[in-house]
Amino acid sequence: MGNVMENHLDKATAELEAINKQMAALATRRDELQVFVRVHKGFSGQITTNADPQMRPQIVQVTVCPPIKPATKKQRIIETVASILSDGKPRHTRELLDELSVRGVEVAGAKPVVNLSVYLNRSEYFGADRKTGWSLKKENPEDAPTSSGLFTNGADEAPPNRTG
Repeated sequence: MGNVMENHLDKATAELEAINKQMAALATRRDELQVFVRVHKGFSGQITTNADPQMRPQIVQVTVCPPIKPATKKQRIIETVASILSDGKPRHTRELLDELSVRGVEVAGAKPVVNLSVYLNRSEYFGADRKTGWSLKKENPEDAPTSSGLFTNGADEAPPNRTG
């Protein structure tokens, strides 16, 4: 009888582990899709300042199926990096490459750090800073700096007009 109980316990434990992995994968995919939707709405002007607050967590019955993958590997890399950077913390290319690897997204090539940097540089969604690393670009135009960048010597405003 002890053997039968141990078999049932082993099966239940294995099933529980599988369910936990599926739930983690679903949570990751949900986060990726939320970032994807937010980024695309932001760039298409669909985000308003009175956006609905995030819904409260609810218990729902879920049918687990494989996540929908973007059309290309490059798109998957871009979306996953957007998801990683959605926490607002800039990261250097090497850090992003490591986090992509943890999430099961590999950047191919002899120099994956360089390849990832090229992908991000060519994307309209990311901005780079040599000191802090990559970050998501601002979504709303009102978040952008107002300076035209025409002033020099560190001045934040135009020098006063001199008449006379």
